[in-house]
Amino acid sequence: MHAHPDHPFTPTALAHFAGSSVRSLQESFRRHIGLTPMQYLRQVRLEQAHHDLTNSDPTHTTVTEIASHWGFTHLGRFATTYRTKYGQSPSHTLRQPARAAPTATWRRIMRQPSHDRRGSLSRAGPGAAAEVKPGRACGR
Repeated sequence: MHAHPDHPFTPTALAHFAGSSVRSLQESFRRHIGLTPMQYLRQVRLEQAHHDLTNSDPTHTTVTEIASHWGFTHLGRFATTYRTKYGQSPSHTLRQPARAAPTATWRRIMRQPSHDRRGSLSRAGPGAAAEVKPGRACGR
């Protein structure tokens, strides 16, 4: 999930990849992370969208482009979820003057394969336990 957060995962595909049933995968995620696999994936994607909003040039990028790229098709729900987690609207984050990356970053990223997006996708903490490996069931 961390390596390809923009991949269109489904619960069935994740369970197959993990070598378990959908129910077993969901229970393992709930037990170890406190979320279902899809809730966790949305959280990962929201973090990626936040990173892109923080590091993009508002004159060349829109909230809609970033949200759509990360699989958020309902912009109202995306904005509400984003505001709840980050305390401001996605458009406010995009317009903030301090940028950590060069202005052409978003356009350059969009031309690269998704697996080259960031080198620091795996982090210590709850996310590390959620990495799904082929043929291995979560929680075993």
